[in-house]
Amino acid sequence: MVVFCKRVLPVFVCVLFTVGRSAADVTERHQPLRFTLSVGAEITDNRDAVSEAESNTDIFFKPRLDGSALAGSLNLHYYYQPSLRYRSDPSPIQNDTELLHDLGFSLENKPTPRQTIKLREWFTYTDDPAVTEGGSEIRRDSSYIRNDVEGDWFMQFTRRTGVGLNLSYMLKRYSESAVADFADDNQASFAMRLRHRIARDTAISGVLGYDDFRRESINGVDRSFNTISYLGVIDHRMGTNLRVEGRAGVQSADYRDDEIDSATSPYFNLAAIMNFGPDTQLTMQLNRSIWNGYTFPYASQQHSHINLALDWKSLARWHLNIFGEYRLDEYEIDKVPARARLPEEDGEKTTWLARAAVTYSFNNRVSMTISQQYEDVDSDVDETFTRNTTALYLTHAF
Repeated sequence: MVVFCKRVLPVFVCVLFTVGRSAADVTERHQPLRFTLSVGAEITDNRDAVSEAESNTDIFFKPRLDGSALAGSLNLHYYYQPSLRYRSDPSPIQNDTELLHDLGFSLENKPTPRQTIKLREWFTYTDDPAVTEGGSEIRRDSSYIRNDVEGDWFMQFTRRTGVGLNLSYMLKRYSESAVADFADDNQASFAMRLRHRIARDTAISGVLGYDDFRRESINGVDRSFNTISYLGVIDHRMGTNLRVEGRAGVQSADYRDDEIDSATSPYFNLAAIMNFGPDTQLTMQLNRSIWNGYTFPYASQQHSHINLALDWKSLARWHLNIFGEYRLDEYEIDKVPARARLPEEDGEKTTWLARAAVTYSFNNRVSMTISQQYEDVDSDVDETFTRNTTALYLTHAF
């Protein structure tokens, strides 16, 4: 938490200073608070995402409070959503009830016509106490917090040219020290971009990025590393219905464990947004990059994914969302710290994910959402499993 404060508070203070100057002598306008309540159930045939599946039903109770405020060019939105979950068939090392807290805010300000500042924060707390049986502890306290903070600044120096900075920090902290040694996580990111519009519908950018992935060293096994990215970007609009952005370059990874050699790998990301009228949007993304190695003992992975999403609204009552994704995570034995027990060979993890959700609004206050999700995971380094999840929620806005 101390590291978090040292990194984030200076940025936060600078933003507030800028906001304060721009909002001086301007009357604040607070929007009415909006309270909603969602009650629902999620039914799955694989509770723990493992090969030996067990079915389960989770029942959720989710009140939510949203608010916003306007002050000149300053726009603030905030929310808080606690969630109470009841599990019908918990495993012997799970609690049947769990309390989650989710809160956040987004702030946007234009202190000058050519300058934009954005600040966003998401904070979650999962209360998952230790599991005991017969007076004995059979699972440690797994409660944790996660905090994500992101700041973005962009200055348009001329009609065609601008520069931007992006800073973000994520931390995950477990309450129990024995759990924290293995599960705590930190990620800091920085990106600087120079953007130039070469035509009315086309802009190019150069991006320098830095990502730092940091974990606790366990018995000499240190999986921390950082990457530096050098990217070229092209952003092109084809009329009002299609926008395409392509990023390509190289990533260089440097590992804290001296026995792991540095690595350089191509990076690319292609994203497209297509609008079929005012109520239908199709988005696509294709990506390949060096990323965090979520599977122990690997430090990093080569991550690739492609996804498609369709968002469609019919009049004021129906809302359909369809999402599909394929992910490939490639793990190499030369990215395992020297003191860890080496796997026998390289490994891969492939994931197919499909999800569809339909929302029907009975009126302006009451709506119902039903969704279906399918996952198929085939892995050499982790669990192989399939899982179906059906969810039904009823939401009332007060």
